Amino acid sequence: MDNIFEFEKKYKDILEDIEEWAYLRIPVAFYLKNKENKKHKEEIKKISKIRKILNKIKKFKKIKNIFYGFKNWFGKYDYLFFSDSGERRFIKNSYMDKIADDIIKRIGKEKVLLIETPNSIHYKNIFTKKIVSHLFLNFLAKLIHVLIYVRQENIKKLKKILNLENINLNLLFLKKMFFSKYVIYKLLLTIYKPKAIFINCAYCNISLIKAAKELGIKTIEVQHGVISKYHFGYNSNIVINNDYLPDILLSFGETVETNLIKTIFPIGSFYLDYLKNNFKSDEKLTLLINNYKIVIGISMQDQEWERKALFDFLIPIAKERKDILFLIIPRKRKDFPQFPTNIIIYDELDCYNTIMHCDIHLTLYSSCALEAPTLGIPNILINYKDFANKYYKDTLSSYHTKIVNNKEEFLNILEQLLKLNKRKIIENNKNVFADNYEKRINNFLKDLL
Repeated sequence: MDNIFEFEKKYKDILEDIEEWAYLRIPVAFYLKNKENKKHKEEIKKISKIRKILNKIKKFKKIKNIFYGFKNWFGKYDYLFFSDSGERRFIKNSYMDKIADDIIKRIGKEKVLLIETPNSIHYKNIFTKKIVSHLFLNFLAKLIHVLIYVRQENIKKLKKILNLENINLNLLFLKKMFFSKYVIYKLLLTIYKPKAIFINCAYCNISLIKAAKELGIKTIEVQHGVISKYHFGYNSNIVINNDYLPDILLSFGETVETNLIKTIFPIGSFYLDYLKNNFKSDEKLTLLINNYKIVIGISMQDQEWERKALFDFLIPIAKERKDILFLIIPRKRKDFPQFPTNIIIYDELDCYNTIMHCDIHLTLYSSCALEAPTLGIPNILINYKDFANKYYKDTLSSYHTKIVNNKEEFLNILEQLLKLNKRKIIENNKNVFADNYEKRINNFLKDLL
C-alpha cells in the first residue's frame, strides 16, 4: 500500500461507515508517506550522544515555550488566528508571520489573538503583540486525555484493516487525543466567542474545526503550501463530513485542486507582493555569486531520505560543473555530507530572498516551486519517485518549470531557462498566485467583518 488514496479506494465500503476516519485518515496518510523514511533511518548511523543531549535541550525549551505570551490569554478578542512560527520573516525591523500578520493588521491588532505553534522557537521581536503559545492548549489536552472515554467499536473495525496492510498505529490513543483537543478547543471558543477563526493548516487542526463548527463559528483556512489532487489534506476517496472541514479556503490563486473544500477565495500572497516591490540585493551574497556563471537556489524537504536523494543527484553535477554555484537553503540546520566547494549551505536570508538572487530554483517538490516563478525565477524539479509530476505537472506552466529525471536532462535545459523573460515568467504563474493581494484581501475582509 503506497498511499492513502489507494487505501481508501480498497476499503471504501468499510471506511464510509466510520465517522472517525475524517480525522484518523491524516495520521494514517502520514504513516504511509513516511514508510520509506523509516526504512532509511534503519540504515543510517544511530543518533550520537551529542544529538541526544540536543534533543533533551529542545524538550526543555518546549516546556519553557508553554508560557510564551501567557498574559495575552486574559483578554477579549473578536477573532482567533492559528499559525506557526515557521511562517515568520524579517520585515521592516520585526519578524512578521507572512500569512497571519497582514490579515491581523487589517482586522485590527487588538481584535485578534494569534495562537502560535513554535517551529522550534517563538520569536521575541515580533510584529503582532497579542500572541500566545499553542503548546499551552496541547499541554492541557495531554493532561486530560487519560480521563477521556471513547467508544471503540469503529476503532476495532479500522484496526482490522490497518493490520491487513501492516500499518501500526495506536488508534485508541489518537482518538482520545482528538477528543481531548476538541474539549479544550470547545472550552476556549465558548469563552472567547470569536466571530471567526483563521487557520494556516486545517488538516493539522481537525479537532479545532469540529469544535468551531458545533458552535456555529466560521472557519477560514489560509493556504500555506501546495494543494494538488495528490494532497491527502485536501482530497479523499471517501465523502468527509463538513463538520471536519473549513468553511472557506483563502487560496494563493485559481489553481487549487481539492474535492473537500467547496468555497475558495483566491487572495495571492502578501509576502511575495512585498518582496517584488521592496527587493534589495544583499551585498554579501552578491559578492559570492559574482564568481559563478550560473547560480541555483535549492529549497529542501523535511525527510532525511528526501534530502539524501537530492544530494545524490546534486553532488556529481557539482563536481562536473564548477561554473555553477548551488546554494542550499535549509529548513533546519541538519548534519550535511561533505560537499564540493561550489555547494554552499546558505541560511543568512530566507528562502525567497535567496531565490531572488539566483538564476534558477531547484527542488524535489518543495512549495517554493509555486512561489519562485511569481518572483520571476524559473524552476527545475527533480522527479524523485514521480513526486514532481504528481504535484506540479498539471499546476505549473512548462514555460518556466522543467521536470527532469537525470543529470543529462538537467544539463540540457539550463541554457534554455537562463534565456527566459522574467515578466513572462511572472505572467505565466498568475493562475497559481493571483496578483493584487491588497485589493483581494480587503474585499474578503469587507464581507467578513
